[in-house]
Amino acid sequence: MFKDKVIPAIRKIKDFEKVLESGHETIILLESRVSQLQNLVKYAHQYGKKIYVHADLISGLKADKYGIEFLTNNVKVDGIISTRGEVISLVKKRLGHN
Repeated sequence: MFKDKVIPAIRKIKDFEKVLESGHETIILLESRVSQLQNLVKYAHQYGKKIYVHADLISGLKADKYGIEFLTNNVKVDGIISTRGEVISLVKKRLGHN
C-alpha cells in the first residue's frame, strides 16, 4: 500500500513545507486547525502527495460522524488516523471499507 518505508508525521508548518519538497509520497499531518486543513491538503495534492490526518488532533474538529464527513467530502483527505475505535469504524463505513 505504501511505497515509502518511512512516512513523515508532522506537527509544524515549517516541517510541512520541507516534506513537500522531499521524495516522500505520503504525509501524516498530526496537528492542525480546522481552518488551515483544507488549504494544507490542497497544497499537498498539488505536489502529488497523499495526506493522512490524525482526526483526534485537529483543533476545532469533532471526530464524529459529521467531522469525518467534513474531512472526506470537503477537505478531501486521502486517509484518516485515529486512536479511537469508534472513529475508525466511522471512517471505514464512510470510505466503504469492511
